Amino acid sequence: MTPVGTELLDAVVRLLGRSGGAVDPAQAAARVAWSAVVEPGDSVAGELLSGLGPERALGAVLLAADDGFDTLLGRCVEAEVAGAEDPAALLHGLKAAVERWTPRLSTINVGDVLAAAGAVGAGLLVPESDEWPSAMDDLGPHAPVVLWARSAAAQLGGGAPALGVVGSRANTVAGAEAAAEITSTAADAGCTIVSGGAYGIDAVAHRVTIAAGTPTVAVLAGGIDQLYPAGNAQLLHNVARQGALLAESAPGTRPTRWRFLAQNVKSMRPVRI
Repeated sequence: MTPVGTELLDAVVRLLGRSGGAVDPAQAAARVAWSAVVEPGDSVAGELLSGLGPERALGAVLLAADDGFDTLLGRCVEAEVAGAEDPAALLHGLKAAVERWTPRLSTINVGDVLAAAGAVGAGLLVPESDEWPSAMDDLGPHAPVVLWARSAAAQLGGGAPALGVVGSRANTVAGAEAAAEITSTAADAGCTIVSGGAYGIDAVAHRVTIAAGTPTVAVLAGGIDQLYPAGNAQLLHNVARQGALLAESAPGTRPTRWRFLAQNVKSMRPVRI
């Protein structure tokens, strides 16, 4: 992993935008690194970040990958990270986690991640950001490490209620009609609609919401620079103009089948933007 210098911290602050002054850029940079190393919903990473903090946890994991687990285990026990009451079992879990993280730990370049986000005009949200969707915290250790956002809106926010609308990509006509009616009713009531970026019901929800002039949010299954499927690229650009695109995976991450399931679960959270 490349070291984080002043230029990278400045880049982090730029991507944080209005929240930059209230967020420790070094901790945010560590979160960026974590987002490129772990898969969404990794509970071991979530417990480490919660117990040790992003920067301290990352340093201990890097040390464990190179020189052994004494420091990492010691810090976890001292901080009473979940499972610390059984150090042997905790060590077993840490070893398995570091083993699956190691290939990415050795290659991650935080500068490249930040540059890829900047290239598509994405911003960075961390749990300390004012615009962080607080409902994400209900996921506990499975919560996103960061969120990457693309939006042309002057401001994300306003406190409007949100409704998650997701469904089959190979929907029936009746399914599309039902989704459109539900979405239209919610949009007319002032709800922000949250869905994925797939064909089928996701696309129906976004199109109806855009037609209603109501904010809509697409939670992507890959990186914020991966508008997938390609056939929905223009739709997703329209979503970004009227609402927002959100992703928890680092820029450059390709969508996979299982990430679509994880993304749909998070789409159904009562998100506020």
